[in-house]
Amino acid sequence: MKTDYKELLSAYRPDTADQNDPLFAQALEQLEHDVELKEWFDEQKDMDAEIRAALLTDDAPETLLEDVLEFGAEVKKKNRKIIRFFQPAQLMAIAACIALVGIFAFKDSIINNQIIGYHSALSKVEQKETFRDAMSLWVADTFIVLDHFAEEPAQLVNYLADTGSPVFDAIPANLEQLPTLGCKSFKWKDQTVSLICFHSQEGKIVHLFVLSPSNEPTEAIDQMHQLQFLHDLPSKGWYDENSNKQHMLVGSARDVSLDQFNTQMI
Repeated sequence: MKTDYKELLSAYRPDTADQNDPLFAQALEQLEHDVELKEWFDEQKDMDAEIRAALLTDDAPETLLEDVLEFGAEVKKKNRKIIRFFQPAQLMAIAACIALVGIFAFKDSIINNQIIGYHSALSKVEQKETFRDAMSLWVADTFIVLDHFAEEPAQLVNYLADTGSPVFDAIPANLEQLPTLGCKSFKWKDQTVSLICFHSQEGKIVHLFVLSPSNEPTEAIDQMHQLQFLHDLPSKGWYDENSNKQHMLVGSARDVSLDQFNTQMI
């Protein structure tokens, strides 16, 4: 997941409309909780600032465009030795221009790939027969853009309830004590699923999915308390007979411990 954050933040432009773009919201939020990611992002911003400064330098000649075109024309002349060289300031300005074009192209590529990847992952998730398998694949293959952010579970529960999305009636006590990141609701097999993300440890998350009503096979319900690994991610859950709600915990990485959450006590 950290790789996904870096890909998005590489295309982020500070002090622009990007700061209000939902596509970047989760990655920006993660900076407050991941020291290593924050240091990397600060280095990227410093590099971007240098590029912007190069673009604004007074050293670039007014004939820069003509010089670039002339240089390109000379390259195409295979039988002619190139004897024209640019001064360091000119080269810096050209490199900055190329880098700036690359940044915008990279951002468009990232956004397009995320959109394509999101819909592709949704299609795969829809094909899964069990709630556990589907939600594990969702976490493994999808960059999840959350709908709302808050550090308290109660705030996220209220938000989801206000939107008509299913919420838990009770969860393991030690899970409820963890700080939250945000929440999301979406459709799976024409049913509404709610997601609340809890911070498990630095840079890692426990995803709590709630499905209501549940149409799971009896065998899948009976195995919910058992820890299983699907798509290389740990998962376990519980079923509430009274409300017909199904709950599934999925870790963001294989080493996220779910054994600490006693789902049989609920």
